[in-house]
This record gives sequence, structure tokens and C-alpha cells, in this order.
Amino acid sequence: MTFQYRTKGVCARSLSFSIEDGLVTGVQFDGGCGGNTQGVSRLVEGMPVEEAIRRGAEEIIIIGGLGGRLDHTLSTLAILEDLHARGVYATLTDGQSRVRYLRSSSTLIARSGYKYLSVLAADAVVKGVDIEGCKYPLKRATLRRERQFAVSNELTGNVAFVSVRRGGVFIIESSD
Repeated sequence: MTFQYRTKGVCARSLSFSIEDGLVTGVQFDGGCGGNTQGVSRLVEGMPVEEAIRRGAEEIIIIGGLGGRLDHTLSTLAILEDLHARGVYATLTDGQSRVRYLRSSSTLIARSGYKYLSVLAADAVVKGVDIEGCKYPLKRATLRRERQFAVSNELTGNVAFVSVRRGGVFIIESSD
């Protein structure tokens, strides 16, 4: 499967690559600083995600895996949960949306090119959800997987604060 990612905030305009049998292959950058893009391409070419974790990766950005087939999207979201449980901070992005997983913790979401912010329950019940710095704040809310309501929120300032007392959520930023 080949993925195309339009970058933001870096020299390269876009990046494409394939994942075949769990290995990263065919990494190509459009634009960017030649030495850096060639070095990164050679460094990750053929590296399994498990190897990156074994080598001590503390953060992994998964490019693609959203928007196509629903079964692929759902399985990729499960990967975010798995990586979190293993102590790896992971982000899933396709250029139109960015997804993170948060469990019984808090995070700051900086204003970026994404217009909307949604917080979706990953567990059956998620308790003590606070959302600050958004058009529709929440205080000590309970989210339920079967009845999602913390969707399509908008940042009102430069940063939003999301906190979860108990349970897991997907934090989704979307540009449309």
C-alpha cells in the first residue's frame, strides 16, 4: 500500500512511501533539503515499526491509514492504542486529519492548520473529561462510545487543554 503525505512546517512539500509486509519501502520526498531527505530515506527504508520501537523510538508518526477503507482506519486507530500502552507517543495523520490517543492523562493542543477538534471515547465509558480553550468547553463530562457528542469543536485561542480522568479517547484534529 502506498501513502502520500502533504507536509506542514518543514522544507519538503510532500512525502510518499509504501508499507510492504510490515516494512517501510520506497520513501521519496518532494522538495526539501537534499542531504536531510536522502539521509532520512535511507535510514527508514526497510525498517519495521517493531525495529524502530526496539531501537528506542519514543515517538512514531503514522502517515496514511485514514480516509480509505473503514476497516483499515479502525485497525490503524487500534495501533495508536497499542503504541500508547507500550509507552510510545504516536500520531496518525493524512494531511487532512491528525489523530492521537490519550488515556487517563492530559495534553495541550496548539492551534495549527486544523480547524476542528473532536474528542471521541475509545472505551465504553470515559469519565472526568475537561476541554478548555474551545468554543464548546466541557467540565468533568462523561463520554460514552455509543453516544459521542464532543465533536467538531473549535479552538478559541492559541491552545486547547484536554484532560481525561479515567478512560481512553481519540483526539482528532480536522481541516474540514
